[in-house]
Amino acid sequence: MKLLFRNDLAMILGGDYLSSFFNIFYIIAFLAVTAILILEGIKRKIPLVSWLIVLAFSRLFFIIGTKVNSYESSEWLHLFQNLALPEAEGKVLLGGVLLGLISFIIGIKLFKISFSSIDSFAFAFPVGLALQRFGCLLLGCCYGTPTTLPWGVRYGFDSPPHAHYFNLELLEGLNSPTPSLHPFQFYEILNGIAVILILVYLKKKIKKSGNLFLISLSIWAFIRFFTEFFRDPSAHAMGGTLVYGLKTMQWVLLFISIFTTLIIIYRERKSEHLTLVTKSYYPSFFTAIIFLGMTVVMTWSLRFWMSFAELLAMNLMLFPSIALFSVHYFKENTVPQFRWGVLASMILPVFLMSQTWNKLPEDSTQVKSYDFIKGGYSSGNYFSTSVYRGSSSSNSGCANNYQYSAFESTYSTGGLGIGRAKISDDGILTYGINLSYGQLTEKKLDADPITSKSKTLFSVNPYVKKDWKWIGLGAGLHLGSLGWNGFTEKEVDKPDPATLIVNTPVYIQSYMRIGPERILFIDGGVSNNLPSPFPGMRFEGAIGTGFGLPAGNKFRIGTSDLGTFIQAQAIIERKYLFNLTYQFSDVTDGGYPGYNNPRNSQILLNFEYRFNFRK
Repeated sequence: MKLLFRNDLAMILGGDYLSSFFNIFYIIAFLAVTAILILEGIKRKIPLVSWLIVLAFSRLFFIIGTKVNSYESSEWLHLFQNLALPEAEGKVLLGGVLLGLISFIIGIKLFKISFSSIDSFAFAFPVGLALQRFGCLLLGCCYGTPTTLPWGVRYGFDSPPHAHYFNLELLEGLNSPTPSLHPFQFYEILNGIAVILILVYLKKKIKKSGNLFLISLSIWAFIRFFTEFFRDPSAHAMGGTLVYGLKTMQWVLLFISIFTTLIIIYRERKSEHLTLVTKSYYPSFFTAIIFLGMTVVMTWSLRFWMSFAELLAMNLMLFPSIALFSVHYFKENTVPQFRWGVLASMILPVFLMSQTWNKLPEDSTQVKSYDFIKGGYSSGNYFSTSVYRGSSSSNSGCANNYQYSAFESTYSTGGLGIGRAKISDDGILTYGINLSYGQLTEKKLDADPITSKSKTLFSVNPYVKKDWKWIGLGAGLHLGSLGWNGFTEKEVDKPDPATLIVNTPVYIQSYMRIGPERILFIDGGVSNNLPSPFPGMRFEGAIGTGFGLPAGNKFRIGTSDLGTFIQAQAIIERKYLFNLTYQFSDVTDGGYPGYNNPRNSQILLNFEYRFNFRK
């Protein structure tokens, strides 16, 4: 059939390399939301240990809500019959908001945190929504209806709208892009920005605590009701069915907007001007351990059901919750006279080791800038699989015609970098450029004979980073011949693919740290590693400490797209910095021909030399 609404001027998106940006923006959105919520908790003088435990608990149920609410009847039947969660094919934001909100209210009630704390989500909600929708736009999920407007977008092969139109036989061929579609995801970005601007205007006019969040939710639902007219019904994981001329989702949004508006009006008329409740309350050990333990156990139990980005988002909140809980209750349950003795017995080995390093010169604090060169080498191997689910777009019931292929990949890369660090009273500004070169080789294990494909990796990576005491932020760009392939199961559109390698000429870099690096911190980001984050360690999140030693010394443990990693970094005589990272994970699902207990692993070695110290 002839392609409908063809607009040759429309931007063409889609493809496997763009789909990875969904995870990138998912992580960026959660990092931004985490930073906003932590700052709001500090502003409201909520005990941080209580606040982080409640946020971790509610974040877990938000993630669960987005997934289970996308289930169809057959998947719910599978859940109750087998007591096992089936894989979720999509995400439903309202399901996550509902379940996350319920769990948050339960948490603040049990931890005796003021209900006004719900206003912490007033700005966090639209900020996270707007950032995440950039990933949706690039992936192609939540796609719009056909349009002839000049800002329409088209999607190519290996994108949800392309699969939809191809199955309807509305495309001229497999390589033909989709019709020009409304960029519904961009409309949602504008929705988030509009909510933020309206909240800024209304913030000082609100009298009743809790109403700021209700206004945020009401405005979003009101605008979303209208933008839903431009979203394709088939792009819904739930709520796309038409009822009396409107989608089910639109009826839900209309109800939310009207109901919350009525509540806001009633509460504003009955209340005095807004005041923040600043009373501090630390939970009992029993309450905290039950909540934190439940969150840890559930996260661990669902680790294979969650995507990597979801698991990383959970760990970004869970790790600092565990650390602060441990510190707080150690202080609460040890006798002050012996507390330092207990700590000394744990820290003494590290302290003695630190004394072997030369002290900094007396005037070292007067250094204003320095230059550096660095180099690195990385190598690793990992296993991955592809799954072809047949020509049908739906796989309900127990039977399937899935076809699997197995791949083993090995790689090695080397890199060099040069840059400058400028030191001021408010922090350290670092900028520079890295170059990397390497080789990625992929073997198809189920081919007879085994086939092999290689790709040359090359990257030019300009970047900039700013480190304050409590916060660190960084950004950059990778340009060149970049490539990777998944470390887990990847769904493909045709059987027996020759390769899983994804190619792209450009990839973004981002970094965020919360907490003092010399004491205790969490950090995470996208494509931050030298010599190269390709093909491994594109995403990472970790908790670390500097043991109170001079800046540059630290130890981190965390997770990335390959698995768990540990990292140790040491600086000697202020000039020589060494970094070692080892990453590993067991392949949970076997089935690789000729291999027993396959294992993913990689190692990264880096060296940096600092010179031209200026005072």
